This record gives sequence, structure tokens and C-alpha cells, in this order.
Amino acid sequence: MDLLPDRTVRSPWLAAISAGVALLLVLASTPRIASGEAEPAPEEAASSLREQARRMYLMPPDVVRDIEPRTYFGAYLERVEPDSLILPEGVRYETGVGIDRVVPGSPAEEAGFREGDIILSLDQERFGADPDEAVNILSKRLKEKKPGDRIRIEYLRDGRVRRVSAPLGTRPILDMPSKPHPELASIFQGRRDPSMAERAVEQFDLLEEYAEVASQTAAVAAVDYNHRQVLPERPNPFRLQEVTYLLRRPTELALVSDGICRSLEDEFNTEQRNTAELVIQAAGHLDETVPRPPSPPRDLGLDGLIGVMEKSTRMIGEALDELTHEEMELAHRLLPTLLDYEDDWEEALEEIEDEGARKAAIAEKEEELATLFRAALRADLGRLFGAAAYLSQLSDPPAANRIRATLADFPAKPFPQIYEQSFLGDIRLVRETDFGLVVIGGPGTSVYLADAALIVDLGGDDYYANNAGGSRRESPCALVLDFDGDDVYACDSAISQGAGLLGVGILIDYEGNDTYSARNDAQAVGLFGVGMLIDLAGNDSYNGDQFVQGGGVIGLGLLCEGEGTDTYRAHCFSQGFGYVKGLGLVLEVDGEDTYSAGWKYADFRIPDRAFDSMSQGFGFGMRPWVVGTGADGGIGILLDSSGHDVYMGDFFCQGSSYWYALGILLDRSGADRYLSGNYSQGAGIHLSVGALIDEEGDDQYTCYDALCQGAAHDWAAGLLHDVSGNDLYVGHHLVQGGCGTVSMAILADGGGDDTYVAGDVAQSQGAGVWRDIREYGSIGMLIDGGGEDTYSDARISNGATITKETWGIVIDSDTASGDAYAE
Repeated sequence: MDLLPDRTVRSPWLAAISAGVALLLVLASTPRIASGEAEPAPEEAASSLREQARRMYLMPPDVVRDIEPRTYFGAYLERVEPDSLILPEGVRYETGVGIDRVVPGSPAEEAGFREGDIILSLDQERFGADPDEAVNILSKRLKEKKPGDRIRIEYLRDGRVRRVSAPLGTRPILDMPSKPHPELASIFQGRRDPSMAERAVEQFDLLEEYAEVASQTAAVAAVDYNHRQVLPERPNPFRLQEVTYLLRRPTELALVSDGICRSLEDEFNTEQRNTAELVIQAAGHLDETVPRPPSPPRDLGLDGLIGVMEKSTRMIGEALDELTHEEMELAHRLLPTLLDYEDDWEEALEEIEDEGARKAAIAEKEEELATLFRAALRADLGRLFGAAAYLSQLSDPPAANRIRATLADFPAKPFPQIYEQSFLGDIRLVRETDFGLVVIGGPGTSVYLADAALIVDLGGDDYYANNAGGSRRESPCALVLDFDGDDVYACDSAISQGAGLLGVGILIDYEGNDTYSARNDAQAVGLFGVGMLIDLAGNDSYNGDQFVQGGGVIGLGLLCEGEGTDTYRAHCFSQGFGYVKGLGLVLEVDGEDTYSAGWKYADFRIPDRAFDSMSQGFGFGMRPWVVGTGADGGIGILLDSSGHDVYMGDFFCQGSSYWYALGILLDRSGADRYLSGNYSQGAGIHLSVGALIDEEGDDQYTCYDALCQGAAHDWAAGLLHDVSGNDLYVGHHLVQGGCGTVSMAILADGGGDDTYVAGDVAQSQGAGVWRDIREYGSIGMLIDGGGEDTYSDARISNGATITKETWGIVIDSDTASGDAYAE
């Protein structure tokens, strides 16, 4: 019986891990940073990553088999406290099962059930006396039914026992396209050596168990969990092909994640800046094809730049030409509100007390969201992304050099008096055009207070309190080119500092130690559009609240940093965040960088100590919860190529994901430190996949609670792969290759003298768990490729290969080849 993906609930495992903390303090006080050793070239590191993945944990995909359609009821069930079961006089039931939530459009809703109902019996059979077992008993009985069977339920509502007879439904199996990966196909062709994981599965006779977990995970890639379709003829129109591929082949997470990142960093690195190709590659990961744009004109003086802006504006208009005026207005209003903890529309709907008013408000919101999504599907996203590719070429060295040389001696010209208090300092030109204001600032200090479509600033320590490359209704194309100076960008308004809302917004800063401050929807975010922030040099600081620093929702948000020691601070939905049909990227080429996300918006699971981050390479989907309109998630990427970096987050971060999405954090080199809360550091949560990959350095990973460091929960997959170095892992429960409900988790360490600390070793360090609600276990693996290692779990020793119940595999190799099965 398809009960729905689990609802992630508060973890009860918050006991202190005193031994682990003490060890962490000792080791942290004497960091082990390698010195005098050359860092591996990116090609060498990638080859090592690929070879380790093949040797350590790749599994053949042919074990996956078809799963029969499951019976579907459509309600989230919960335990009922005995003292809350208040029955009418003369009625006797020992226990019941509560309905925590009814899925809109489900058989449960059609039968009239609603939140707060208590189910007392199914087909006249009760659930026993144990309230803890009642949920499992009801779930098992529903599972035994077939699609179309009618069930008779007695339930309690408002102090009355009611009865209903209703049919059970099923979810159709869909033919969802998968991303082709011909470069990986050869791995499983011809003769090959099986991986260490493959041999362990055979050794411990776990092939059937592995195949069932892999098959159940793959099956969700062909199922619609978004309930009410946006377009009935196009089920799951926002499901990304890459996510489908990885749900079907989760052990290839490292290879696919590395390939995605390589396709992006090949276009933006210390030697190469090809931003048009960067846009094209990013769009390809959203299953969109972008034609290569024409080169900018040779003349990039004032008239040439105006011509580029006019052409880009026309391309945007053509891309959105199919949308009505009403749809455009709806998108302008709705897109910036989809992600906002301070104005939570789902919570507001839940708090409507009158049932009729609440249902009417929910129906209105469902139609509003469906209208938005239908409009997005009619837009020509390929052409919209093409406008960004064309415009972004102005950041590339040949074009940038021509612009700077041509405008270097641009004389100051009088401008309309109404703008005298809007643009201050060394202002050379303010001109009105059909696409918005054009402003040129000289080499001195300039102050920009009013919005402009195009700003070219030739130098000086400048201050921007305007849109600064943020597209607006009146200017769907916006561009800032700032060539030099320690600049300050500060704006409280949304859609600023390289943000595209139904358009393209680009901010390019070539030199200087810059400060970027914003609230929401800023600093390289695309909402039904493209936002780019490219900072090529300097020690920079980024500060924001929500949906900042590389975020995409039905669009691209690309933040590219050249060199320097940079600091990123945000609270949520940031630092490489991909929402529905969106890709959010932070690409850091060089420098010792610090990333911080969280500590403002409390998580309901542990509200007195935990905060949601949803950042640092996090993919997220719109799960149908309060409303019945849902949509699959996007791709969030944080890619840091070099430097000793610090990553700090709380719940949901650091190469993780939720709801048909992909999250990637890839750090190429350096002695790095990772600090987080639950659902992080390579975690796939609820029908999702996430990977944290660190290729070089003595690294420290700390999670204060659960489901992190190569973890997964609920038909999902998570991976943490550390290629080399002497590393430290500290966590508590379901960590270090530990997983929850029917999922697959891997922690792989390629070598080095490593320390693994976990508070709950029974369900950590290569451990699966059995869930009665699904009547099946999970696959958790910890594979260490060599070195003198230390584990909290006394069952694990150097050179050992062991298995744990339901179903865990631990492989520690001490052979010269790093292969525990080498002869």
C-alpha cells in the first residue's frame, strides 16, 4: 500500500555525545593541514574520484526491477494519545489512529476525511490496545488491499462516531524521461571488476534486499506525488531528467555530480571565462536547449552597448510573448512570495479557522499556482536563457577590455534635472531610453540611488542603493558593469544585485573589495528568468536574508567569484539553491571562503535550538502539503575549487535535497570544516538525491544530531565522498552512511587516517533501519579505502568487512590498493 512519503518528524535522539565532542575539541585544537605538498590538478582529482567510485561502491543498474502499482489512500497517519480518545457514552474503543493531514485530491479527501479525524476501525477490525502499534496495524491492513477495493471505516469526529465506505485508489506509473549519460554507459559493459560494495552484497547474501531498496527508490521516479496535475496531458512537467536518472541509479551520484560541476567550471575558472557557454551548460541541466548567441558588436561604446541592451530586451519579449498581461502580472506578484518565512502563505491558509473559508482560500491558491505553472510552461525558456547568454558576454575579457578602453575618456554631459538627486558624484551621463535609464559613472566615486537599466562605472569606490542589475517590470533587462573600486551594494528592495524576474539581470564587478547587502530575491537569483552576479577579484562580502546568493525558480541564478577571500552570510534558500525547475549556483574559483546559512527561522522539529538553512548546494521542491498543487524541485550547487573553506549551516544544507531535487556541494581542495544540523552533508530526503564531495585536504565534518554525512530518508539517496586526507567525522544518529525509511546512503572515504565518532552506533556508521510502516529496511554503507582509522562502533576495525541488521555494510580496507577484497 502506497502510504505516501513519510512526513519528516522531530528526531528524538538529542543525547549528548560527550566522548565525540571531547575528541572533536582535542583534534580541532591541532588542525592537521597538509603542508609542503602540491595540490592535485583538477583533472587528477576528478580521475581519482571516478576511480574510487567505481572501485568502492558502484552497483550495476540491472538489479532494478519493476514495482507493481500500490494501493493509495492519501492521508498522513499519527499516534493518538489515550487520553485524547474521548468517545460518546456507551462506546468502547481501546485506541485509534489519527489523521494528521489529508492529501488534496486523494481518495481520503473524496471520502470526506479531514485533519483531526480519528479512525477507530477498518472493515470492522479494531487496532488493539497499544497506541504505538495502532498506526502500523492500520498501515499494514491498508497495504494488504488492492486498488479499487472498497473499505469501511469507523471514525471519530466532533465527539460522534461516523461511518463511511470508500474505494481505494492507485497511482499511475508514468514514463518519465531520464538524462542520457553515454559517458557512464561503458562502466557496466564487458568484463569489469565488481566494486567492493558489490562483493560485500554478494558475500553477505544481500542481493535481494539491495535490489528491493533500489527498485522501490527507482519506482518513485515514475510516480506522480504532486496530486493535482498542472496540465493533465503533461504529468510532472517540471521533473528534471537528471533527478530521474539518479533515483534509478543512485550509486552514480558522485560521477553525475562531478560531471555537472565540471561542465560549469570548465567555462569559468582561472584561465577561462566563457559566460555564454556557462549559461548554456546550466540551462542544459534544466533540460533546456539554448542556441549559442551571436558575439557582441565590435563597437562597444555607448551606442554599441545600447544596441546590445535593445537586442537583449527584444529576445526577452519574444520569449514571453505567449503570456497574457494577466499572467505576467500574476507572475510578478507571486514569484517573489513563493519562498518567504516571514510571510508564510501555507501557514496563513492553515490558520483560517472556518472550514468553508479555509477550503475556498486553498482552492483559490491552488488555481493561482496552477495558472503560474501553466504560464511558465508556455514561455520559451530556451530563448529567455539565450538573452542572458548574449548579454553575459560583456563580462568576458575581450568585450570588457573594449568597453573600458572606448569609454575611458567619456566626457561629462548635462542630464535632466529630475535625476540630479538620484545619481551623485562622478556621473558622466544619464540618458532615457525605451528600455530604461542608461548611466555612465566616471573613475571617481559615484552614488546610484535610482533604478537604471544599464550602468557602466569606470572606477572609484561607489555606492549602489538601487536595483544594481535587477530586472523590473519597466526594465526586463538590466546590466551593471563596474570596472574598479571597493564598492558597496546595499538595497532593501527585492530583485536587485543581479536578479532576473521575468527577465535578465546581470551585475559584473571586475575589481575591488566589495560588499553586497540585500534582503530577499537578490545576488544572482532567477525567477522565471536569469540572474547573474560575476565578481572577478577582491575580498568580497555577501549578506542577505532569503533566496539570495545563487538561486533559481523556473530559471537560473549564477553567482561566479574569481579570486579572493570571500564571506557569504544568509538565512535560508541561498548559496546554491534550486527550487522548481530552477538551478542555483555558487562557483568559487579561488580563496579561503566562509559560508554561513541559518540561525533565524526556527525549524518546527526542535524550535528552541534548530533553524532551517536550505542552502549550500540544496535542491528543493514544492511538496503538496496544504494545497494540492505541487511541483518537483530543482538543482542547487555550491562548487568551491580551491582554498581552506568553512561551511556553517543548520537543518537542510551542504549537498542535500528534498522532494524530487538534487543538491550538490563539491569542494575540490583545501582543509575544510563543515558544521551542520539534520538532513545535511550529503543527504537525500523524501524522493530526492544529495551529494557532498570533497576531493583533497584534512577535513572536519560535524553534525550535532541526525541524518547527515552520507544519509538518506524515504525513497531517497545520499552520498558523502571524501577522496583523500586525514578526516574527522562527528555526528549522532543515522549518520556516516546511516539511513531512514527505505533509502540508500553511502559514506565513502578514499584514504587517510580517519576518525569516525557517532553517538548512536546501532544506527550509524554503515547502518540501515527497518520501518514497520513500509515493512522493509534500508541500505547504509560506510566504506573506507585505507589508513589507520578509528570508529566509535567497537565492531569495526581496520581491515574488517561486516554487516549490520536491515541492512548495513561496513568495509575498511588496509590493503595497499585500498581494496578490501584485493588478493
